[in-house]
Amino acid sequence: MGAWHVARLGAAAALETLRARITRLNQRNGVVNSATSGYHETVTAAYVRIIDAHLRASAPEASLAERIRLLIVSPLARRDLLLEFYSRDRLMSPQARAGWVEPDLAPLAEALST
Repeated sequence: MGAWHVARLGAAAALETLRARITRLNQRNGVVNSATSGYHETVTAAYVRIIDAHLRASAPEASLAERIRLLIVSPLARRDLLLEFYSRDRLMSPQARAGWVEPDLAPLAEALST
C-alpha cells in the first residue's frame, strides 16, 4: 500500500496521506493512537523514505507491480529492518511514535543505498 501511495503521490504527500489514513483506520478499529500504541510516525516515515529510494533506483521502464515485487523480495522487506538502524528503545519510544526521530545505530541512508 505504501509503495502505491509513494509512486502515485510522491514521498511527502504519501507520508501525509498514510499518516491520516493509518490514524483513521486505527480509530475505526478501536486502536488508540497514543504515546504507546497506534500510529507510529518514525516507522511510517522511514518506510516511506525506503520505498521512495527503492522506486527511484528501479528501472524506469519496469511496471509499478514489478518494482513492488522486487521490493518485497529484497532485504528491505525484512520485518526487523529498522532495528539495524534504531535501537529497540529508541524506535519504540513515545518520541519516535509521535514524530520523526533520527536513527541511533546507523544512518538510514545505508538502507537507501541497497
